[in-house]
Amino acid sequence: MKEPSEGNNNDRCDNCGRPMPACTCDAASRQTRSKAGKAMKQPSEVDRNDLLDISERLRTQDNQCTAEPMFCLQIKVRDTGYDPNYAADTVWINMQGGDYEEVPPQTPGAEEFGYQDRWETVMVAFTQQGLLDYMDKDGHNVKRRAHNGETRIYVESFMRCDEMIRVRQALMSSKVSTNGKDNDETAE
Repeated sequence: MKEPSEGNNNDRCDNCGRPMPACTCDAASRQTRSKAGKAMKQPSEVDRNDLLDISERLRTQDNQCTAEPMFCLQIKVRDTGYDPNYAADTVWINMQGGDYEEVPPQTPGAEEFGYQDRWETVMVAFTQQGLLDYMDKDGHNVKRRAHNGETRIYVESFMRCDEMIRVRQALMSSKVSTNGKDNDETAE
């Protein structure tokens, strides 16, 4: 098994100092560092301002004419291997060498296969900005998984999913509460 790169200090556990993939500390005690070296919050450490920011984005974003929208990050996936006689689209695959890459038809060892492209959802967020922030953090991996790096943000609806609608409405309310204190209360 290959050890993680020791040169990148951005993904080290503050508790033990080991690279994050090799860290065996309790997840709650870990704290990662951003590229700027600042400590990043763990998901359980959301503060009032984070919730207020999400609330504001939910109230002011373009919902793309969709009731109760959820924003989906999708990647294009190409399913290959269909009989070319029964497929609308075909591609030539190099069957020599084990890489099975798409090649021009005249390539020695290439065989024709049918394919179908489809969109696969890999992440869902309440706001479009949430997905853009996610792409800033992990877009390099997302694009690597996508056919030719093709991604898109697609809007679906939480319609008839009462649980998610209630969470979304709670986030949009002007009284986002954390630790039992409402937004309208002043700090003492």
